[in-house]
Amino acid sequence: MLPLFFMLTFSKMGVGTINVGMATAILLSIFISLSCEFLRHRQAKAVFEKLQGVFNDMGKVFATVVTLIIAGQTFAMGLKSIGAIDALLNLASGAGFAASVIALFMAILTFTISALMGSGNAAFFSFAPMVPQIAEKIGTNVADMILPIQLSAGFGRTISPIAGVIIAVAGISGLSPFDIVRRTLIPMLSGWLIMLAITFTRSGQIMELLPFLAGAVVLAIAGMAVMKKRAKQKLGETA
Repeated sequence: MLPLFFMLTFSKMGVGTINVGMATAILLSIFISLSCEFLRHRQAKAVFEKLQGVFNDMGKVFATVVTLIIAGQTFAMGLKSIGAIDALLNLASGAGFAASVIALFMAILTFTISALMGSGNAAFFSFAPMVPQIAEKIGTNVADMILPIQLSAGFGRTISPIAGVIIAVAGISGLSPFDIVRRTLIPMLSGWLIMLAITFTRSGQIMELLPFLAGAVVLAIAGMAVMKKRAKQKLGETA
């Protein structure tokens, strides 16, 4: 919690004259933690062994993130090279779709991929590099377009039975990952739809998307009905 404390305290919400970035906050927190550990153990060797563990864990996390970023950029550059983005924009223009419809389409695609892959970062980094170019061509704000995509990645990850967090929670609670997903499916889908409605309302594009959002709601309800029907069938077969 120390990095979060430093970043919130030394910001516009607290002491605005001192600027503390994420890297500085993390290094300060590590230094404070090491000092506390030294006062507890009174042995410098044990403290620095724990510091080495911190650096090892940071290296593993950074390697994963960097790999996802490189893979996402490679995927985006590949789509640009084969002309997929231009084809998508021309198709949208020919069909008379507005910028908000394209943003909604990418949000739905990101949500679906995150749910299938169990990783929000993988889906987000696959599409994020393309957003500035698409936003420039269709004449919309980059922030308005990328925000629903980023949030959709987080919502989609929480309904994936192969997501790390779902597997961890299932292991701790002694349940199946599918049982956890069944519990989180309805609130996550509801939260995702509410997020889309609020996001596009704030950008003034909600009226253009009402038919598409209504269709998404119908599909979500139909999917939940199918899952309930299958669950009842399984219960009947078990009985």
